[in-house]
Amino acid sequence: MGTTVNIALFLVTFSSPVLAWDGYNSETGEYITIESGTLVRSGEDIDVYNQTTGEYQQVEVESVGNGEIEVYNYGTGERQSYDMD
Repeated sequence: MGTTVNIALFLVTFSSPVLAWDGYNSETGEYITIESGTLVRSGEDIDVYNQTTGEYQQVEVESVGNGEIEVYNYGTGERQSYDMD
């Protein structure tokens, strides 16, 4: 019986839905997704999924605040602003 309880507890604890963070690039209007579990903090390099192109882009987070993320996009060499939901 103890094993059954442990398995049930594990499933309840770790079966929560995986949510992504969606937004758009305010310069280009392209929609982007930041995968769940990504640490979005100043100085961190993160991968951002560009829904328009279907490709991942690596960016450096420069600042985060008030639903907006300022990043440096390594692929384009540009600073960008993401407005997040």
